[in-house]
Amino acid sequence: MAPEDARPDRWGSQPGPGPASCPGDGYEEAVHEITSGASDYERHTALTAWRYAASTAVLGITVLERVAKAEPPLTASAVKELCQEPALGRLREALSVPAAGVLPARERSFLDERDDMAKRWAELRDGVDTAIEIVLEIAEDKRAAYFKTKEEAAGCLMTEHSPPDTDPVYMGILEPLLVVAEEVPYGISRVIKAADGPACIRPVRARFTQFVALALCGPSVWIPYRSTGDRETQA
Repeated sequence: MAPEDARPDRWGSQPGPGPASCPGDGYEEAVHEITSGASDYERHTALTAWRYAASTAVLGITVLERVAKAEPPLTASAVKELCQEPALGRLREALSVPAAGVLPARERSFLDERDDMAKRWAELRDGVDTAIEIVLEIAEDKRAAYFKTKEEAAGCLMTEHSPPDTDPVYMGILEPLLVVAEEVPYGISRVIKAADGPACIRPVRARFTQFVALALCGPSVWIPYRSTGDRETQA
């Protein structure tokens, strides 16, 4: 008859090994695997967020500037290009646009949030500039031949040059970038609503509507228009 502690339980399974049979470093190995996996997941999630936030910010700033100047809508190829992750230098350039200056002041507001917006964008722009310098330093430490100057490093993508064995290059600038990506569409809406008079706002609104349709649905919805006095007709 089998000893009492060797008998299978009521479900037919055999008892597992006792604590004495576990390797002494098993706990440390398990903790290392868990923390390593969590760190990889966090970096992957952050870089994915960066890719979408950066493209959204650059695309939105470009549209905001064009709408404010009542310029023609973007072409399909331009929209497709702007929907890709921008190089760090391109993002820095977009953040140099004085977008806060084209926003109308809010009525009945004691604080002008445009000053705060301009300050935040300037700080983020400086942060992106610092990130470019960090990318260059990483390349020098790894003796990589692809970056020799800061101008060359400005042409890189964040998602391709934030190696896992270094501190995240996006640290300190991802969160404010998400804020910019979120606030730009509201800025576009404010500029459109503040256009003077119906004769002015209709062409601007038409351009913006066409841009949104093109960006979301593709070139198949592109509908050119021409303005005839106070009335617009489709071409």
